[in-house]
Parts: sequence; C-alpha cells; structure tokens
Amino acid sequence: KLYFFMKKLFLLSTALTGLFFLGSCTKDQPIEDGSIVFWTDQDAGCGPISISMGSSVVGTLSNFSTTGAAPDCGEIGYVTLDLAPGSYSYNAGDQCGTWSGMITIQEGQCLTYLLDQ
Repeated sequence: KLYFFMKKLFLLSTALTGLFFLGSCTKDQPIEDGSIVFWTDQDAGCGPISISMGSSVVGTLSNFSTTGAAPDCGEIGYVTLDLAPGSYSYNAGDQCGTWSGMITIQEGQCLTYLLDQ
C-alpha cells in the first residue's frame, strides 16, 4: 500500500510541476513597430515634399538637414512613420520631381531614408 501511495504522490507532484512550468511560460511578445524618417539634405527651391503610401498622403517634408546628417526618428520638420515590420511602397513629390520605391521596416529600428534632390 505504501508503494502505491508513494507512486501516486510522485505522479501527482510530477503533474503539478508540469502544470506550474506550463503556466509560467511567457506568451509570445507582441511585435514592436519600426520607424522610418524621410529627409532631404538640400533645399532645391521646389516647395515641400509630400509623401504618400498607397493612396494616402502620410506627411509633408518641410525641413532639410543643413549638416547633411540624417535626422532622428520623430525629429520635427521631417516625416516619421511608425509601421509594423514589412515592406511598403512609397511615393513622394514636390514641384520639381517625384520619387518612388520600396522600404523595409524592421522591428524596433529607425530607418532613415534620404530623398536625394
């Protein structure tokens, strides 16, 4: 009898330990957005640059980097977007010309994208 009791106690404690470890597993962490900042390094005298994704204008670039250095994501005067990781097409244009292409956003990263005049 003692043997069967000990065996049941062992199986019960093993099962409870397994449930404890299963319950303590962390759930998948949500995917973090990435960011992109569109910028230019010169004022070509062509007015502000409108940036679109799909059929929507997502921002207007009204500033240019006077040092030639890329701005940080979120810096005022530049267009910063927070997007889920993946690839996106963009279009941009001012009074002098247009740009278009693909960008790839990675989780938790800030991509700087120069619109070269």
